[in-house]
Amino acid sequence: AAAYDRLEQLGDWMDVNSEAIYETRAVAPYREGKLRLTRREDGTVYAIYLADEEETQLPSYMSMTELQPAEGASVALLGTGTPLDWEKAGTGFIVRVPENLRASPPCDYAWVLEISAVAR
Repeated sequence: AAAYDRLEQLGDWMDVNSEAIYETRAVAPYREGKLRLTRREDGTVYAIYLADEEETQLPSYMSMTELQPAEGASVALLGTGTPLDWEKAGTGFIVRVPENLRASPPCDYAWVLEISAVAR
């Protein structure tokens, strides 16, 4: 029963976030803190936030120091369709997660930022 429960949870997560997994490759810097990075051929980058066991809610912000969205790029949380506010921070960026998304995340365990384009 536990194995079936885990498989169902994994399926639920993939329903929301599969585009960050299928047809992607790991992209440098590969990881930073709790974020893991993948990229599609079209240049879309996905930052997968791996929550700690006790985390059930998204953090109020996420940041990176080694990757930055391109000028005019959009950042969104997969499963919501909601663009998120972001700002440059040195060679990286900070994205703010609104309270309504924090309180009602689209999935459990790991959340994915979709970045439409990154600066080179």
